[in-house]
Amino acid sequence: MLKAVHRFLITDKHLPESLRFHFPLRRPPGSDTYCNSSEQVRRTLKHGQLDRELHWLFRVILTLVLTGFRIGELISLRRSDIHRDDDGTPAFLRVVDEGSRARRDESLSRRRTKSRRSRQVPIHSELQPLLDALPIRTDGVLFLTDKGRPVTYDVILSTFVERVIKPLSSAFPTVVGQIGFENGRLHSFRPYFVSQSLLNGASEGEIRDWIGHADTGLIDLYRHLTADESRRRMRHLNLLGARPGTDGPSRAPTDRLGPHHGGRGCRRANVPMDEV
Repeated sequence: MLKAVHRFLITDKHLPESLRFHFPLRRPPGSDTYCNSSEQVRRTLKHGQLDRELHWLFRVILTLVLTGFRIGELISLRRSDIHRDDDGTPAFLRVVDEGSRARRDESLSRRRTKSRRSRQVPIHSELQPLLDALPIRTDGVLFLTDKGRPVTYDVILSTFVERVIKPLSSAFPTVVGQIGFENGRLHSFRPYFVSQSLLNGASEGEIRDWIGHADTGLIDLYRHLTADESRRRMRHLNLLGARPGTDGPSRAPTDRLGPHHGGRGCRRANVPMDEV
């Protein structure tokens, strides 16, 4: 984050070029990023569905859950980013980086991704009807508030905290001094997506392509197990050999699951989450 701010200040001429960093900055260890449990995600989505004023936020959260997008990537999506099959079914969402593209209208800001690379993500079957139901605008913007305005980061975040996190915090109390549901933010759905993709058998290569990471080590940031899933796996471990009357050890791809899990959500210590 510090390097990004510093680069912005130099690019916009607030600082002279002579002050540009010419050495790598070490990222601070540790993280307070919270990863939701499956139950928390279900309750969050249901909460948005039951309140008509929050239907727009429900669409945003469901898309984050089913794609692993960064919130900035979701906000920048346009209708032209939806690639459809020959029968019209939404097939892929394109996350576009326009840094090297010639623009017809230079008054529009260029869309950039954190990796500076474009990618396309397969559209989950649960997301297809949502995309089809979004209103069509001449500017192509996909996600709107209940007032019909394009969503912004500040509006999404403030509404999410005030209308979702705070009302549901009593259902998922956070232990004093620990990271819990009340600390969850929009980025929390990204590690949730990766965790659930791993648990459901997706390969690391597939997940790296979907979330836009080339570094193989970064998947380790998201190797989370919820408490319930951890208990289920422990019950199926065949630690004493064959056990009569049991199905034996789980066949799930446990080699892809990391050793760290925590409480109602997922947190891994000493991880530089600003890398993600």
